[in-house]
Amino acid sequence: MKFGEKLRQLRLEKGFTQEEVASAVNVSRRTYIGYEQEGRYPRKRDLYSRLAQVLDTETSYLLTEDEEFVSQASDKYGNLSLIHISEPTRPLYIS
Repeated sequence: MKFGEKLRQLRLEKGFTQEEVASAVNVSRRTYIGYEQEGRYPRKRDLYSRLAQVLDTETSYLLTEDEEFVSQASDKYGNLSLIHISEPTRPLYIS
């Protein structure tokens, strides 16, 4: 499920209007509509946390569009943050 679809589904489940969510996270209604309907994403990471708090969900749920992968990884490796899942292992070079 895409980011905007998740926002819409969670908002409707909570019975909020777009205006209420936008106001609660301190963005304009137009900006929020861009997230929900136009495939736009917040530029600031802290906005994901505010959206998650208002919509009563985990930030990681909003940050990923492949829940099946995250669910399988969590089952296999425990509760991992997206940083663990998404960042490749990098060799450390000491010069």
